[in-house]
Amino acid sequence: MNKNSKGIRTILIVVILGAIAAVGYLALRSLLTSSSTLSHTSPTPTPPPIDESGQQKTFVLENISFKYPGEWKPPETFDTNFGLAGSIESADGEYVIRVLTGLNKGHTPEENEKFIEDFSLEGGKKLTIGGINASSRALEYGGTRAITAYVLSKNKDSTYSISISSKADNKNVENLFNQILSTLQFSD
Repeated sequence: MNKNSKGIRTILIVVILGAIAAVGYLALRSLLTSSSTLSHTSPTPTPPPIDESGQQKTFVLENISFKYPGEWKPPETFDTNFGLAGSIESADGEYVIRVLTGLNKGHTPEENEKFIEDFSLEGGKKLTIGGINASSRALEYGGTRAITAYVLSKNKDSTYSISISSKADNKNVENLFNQILSTLQFSD
């Protein structure tokens, strides 16, 4: 075999291995994308959470409030470019709840309704919380499970985002999230 045929053979092997790697990567990426969307199966939020001590705390941010377990760390709140944000973490660090207000401000009520509708598609779920339209979706990525609900404001001029995250193998996160959403109240 001469030098040219060895070089061409080496290049051909590299190209074939590269193509196999690219196809494998795309297949894996497609599999991860399709399996990372989980369906939120609870038809309606369940009753309020009851912790060991029987005590709950109330988180209030702008025009919404909800109850969370009393033994959790104090909430942190801060300003963002579009509204207020808040974060609450369980005492053991297993759960984190994040809340964003003022999303989609400046959009029409119809556009905000469509945002809620679109979010419920492809593995999401439509919800009604306190008579207000909402939608939720659960995702798993990198060992974390996150569930997010987008809720219209009462006058439909913006939306709220409420999410909870925990380790992906935590089987109680959806139940806890539903319990928290069941206590959501609006003051606007």
